[in-house]
Amino acid sequence: MTSIVVEVAGGLTCNSTLSASRLGRHLFSPQEVAEYGARCLDGSPGGFYYNLCGTGSGQNKLIIWLQGGGYCMANSTKPDIEDCSRRVGTAQGSSNYWGASVSTPSAALWSRTQAGNPDFYNWNVVQILYCSGDLYAGRANTTRGGLYQAGHNILAGMLATLKKDGVLDRMTDIILGGGSAGGFGSHINIDYLRRFVSSSTRVSVVPVSGWFVAIDVYPGSQVTPIAEVGRIMYEASSSYVNQDCVAAIAPLPPYMCLLANTSYPYWGVPSFIAENLYDTNQIFGQDGTPLTPDRKLIPTTCPYIHNFGDIIAQSFTNVANRSGLFVPSCLDHGVDYVNVRIAGPNGNNVNFQQMVGDWYNSRPNAGFPTYRALDPCYYSTSGAVQCNPTCVGGADAAPCNTVTSTTSTSATSATSATSATLAASTTSISSAASSSSSSLLSSSTGSSPSLTSTTSMALSLTCGGNLLVVILVIPFILFI
Repeated sequence: MTSIVVEVAGGLTCNSTLSASRLGRHLFSPQEVAEYGARCLDGSPGGFYYNLCGTGSGQNKLIIWLQGGGYCMANSTKPDIEDCSRRVGTAQGSSNYWGASVSTPSAALWSRTQAGNPDFYNWNVVQILYCSGDLYAGRANTTRGGLYQAGHNILAGMLATLKKDGVLDRMTDIILGGGSAGGFGSHINIDYLRRFVSSSTRVSVVPVSGWFVAIDVYPGSQVTPIAEVGRIMYEASSSYVNQDCVAAIAPLPPYMCLLANTSYPYWGVPSFIAENLYDTNQIFGQDGTPLTPDRKLIPTTCPYIHNFGDIIAQSFTNVANRSGLFVPSCLDHGVDYVNVRIAGPNGNNVNFQQMVGDWYNSRPNAGFPTYRALDPCYYSTSGAVQCNPTCVGGADAAPCNTVTSTTSTSATSATSATSATLAASTTSISSAASSSSSSLLSSSTGSSPSLTSTTSMALSLTCGGNLLVVILVIPFILFI
């Protein structure tokens, strides 16, 4: 069936002429752009794509999906941070390059095909194309070097439009999700969505490949640490951050709440987190781990990569009971919805598609009855990189599949010398925040106890370079 642009002056409705797998475009009017401050980088109107033809059990349910695409800075002075001017003249910086409609993938959380998405295929779908380069956090109504970074404003404008047209009021269930930068955007904005809709609406969040942890960059690397990226972005684009998080972690800086493992206790909704244990964007991009000229692993970097996986695994220790996990031991970015499977303790193999469906619908899952699948092969192989045989794509992990204990001299030397304090918090959120402040004081005195995970695997979490103090407080991992 031929797809047709859907920009209905009288409001957003189901368009029966649009094929089931396609989404029609809605661009904000000049009046809406002025009201919401919802602009792409070049000042062109923001907008979104949608298909509001939900059927059957999904008629009054909505998935909002945020497209990924890294981040950039307007007038960037950092050689490792993309200047946003490179995105002007593309769909990543201007809605002038958006098509009349877009297709949904064959297998994904927002797919509208039953075979590829059996639990959510008949839901209504809204997708925001990423044209702000700011992790959907920016609220800048003025230009920086002639560019706007207003991703949060675009999302807020989308919600206001759906509210005005009566769409949100009829939704009983809303899932906010996204991949990579969209994964960031989903957890950054979930508290805004939760407050915007009726308290009777079931709201959940599914961030994919957006669980970035502020660890020490690879020794000798000149990349900008993720916490510093957050500071620059927060100041440059007036980033939206979860204010419950900001209040709880004070006097730590508000921009730390841009990171999922800091803000997680304050999302306020059930969550399902999908993340590779060895995320290539974090390891090689954000943390500056070198590769060979032909993009192969360098054996001397393996201790750092092993240690990275240990830290990510530990960061999920205190994920709450209402949250699900799908964390395969893969060296990749982006979590495959169907093909990657995690072997459960009883031999049942589950994929992301099945896990998130079982979690959302409270169906029994024989392999992982608590809906938390952190790849068991990580533990049984003592952290061998990419021990999961179903991993697809990503990097060749063979040089790092022979494990050297991360407590060895080589692993310790692969990071800087200051260790963090691990404090397992079983108290209230406010107590945990208070504990993090106490850890800040004790860490700054030079105390450096070792880290031990709940599986008795010793970790070395360090701080150096541009980072002065490290705090690890489950469920937080905070660095300043």
